[in-house]
This record gives sequence, C-alpha cells and structure tokens, in this order.
Amino acid sequence: MAAQGAQGSALAIVPFEATKALDVTRVPVQVTDTELAYLQDAVWVDRPARLFGQLVAETIRSRSGRVVVDGDDPGVNATDRLHGSLRSFGYDARSREAVARAIFEKWELDFAVIGRTTDTKRMVLTMGGQVVADLPIDP
Repeated sequence: MAAQGAQGSALAIVPFEATKALDVTRVPVQVTDTELAYLQDAVWVDRPARLFGQLVAETIRSRSGRVVVDGDDPGVNATDRLHGSLRSFGYDARSREAVARAIFEKWELDFAVIGRTTDTKRMVLTMGGQVVADLPIDP
C-alpha cells in the first residue's frame, strides 16, 4: 500500500482486493497450509476487505486529519489514492492466533484484543461479564 501527498489533500481509498476465500462474509480458519475451513454459524458484518478498508480510512483520518473518501465515488476528486490487497484475515488454527492482528500491527492500525485462545474449541464472547456469543470453532 502506498500513498503520497500533503496532509491537507484528500485521499481516496480504493476498495481492497481479496482472494476468493476472503471475498465472503464467513470467518475463515486456516487449518493447515493447504486446508481452509470456516467457523460454523459465524459471519462478518461485511466482507473482510471492505471492513479492513474502513479501518484503514478511519485510522488515517484520526491520526493525520486528512480527508479520506471512498475511491469509488465519481463525484470526488482526490489528489491521492490508496489501494492494496487483503491476503489473510481470520483465525490460524496452527498458531492459534487471529491473523488480522499481525496485519494491524504491521501497518500500525488501531485494533482491540477481544479475547484469548483456549482449548475448548469454542469462541466465547463476553461483554460486561456476560456471554454474548458462544460459537464452535472446530472446522
């Protein structure tokens, strides 16, 4: 990903490209180097490339004060364009880590750790001490 220009100029975020495996709302789990599964009964609210693009845009806005616009908007004349591709986004069963975290750290993007890995083979999400989701992660 690359962007150039003055802090005061508009930046257009061109929709990120994604592999076929990531161009869906299902949550991927990398089981082996060649095997990909999806979490049962779990979906993203939108396609990962779009979610990642929104996160990148918000991070740039908040850290630089630049105007960031959708790169598909024909009515906007941005001086700079940012584009890229999303190659991994999900859960790696081999390392037991969320793949997105490494991406966010590499590009110094804001993120929050929302849980930890256990041996239960379930994703349990809590908020305010109450369980709000309990999903199997066994592929």
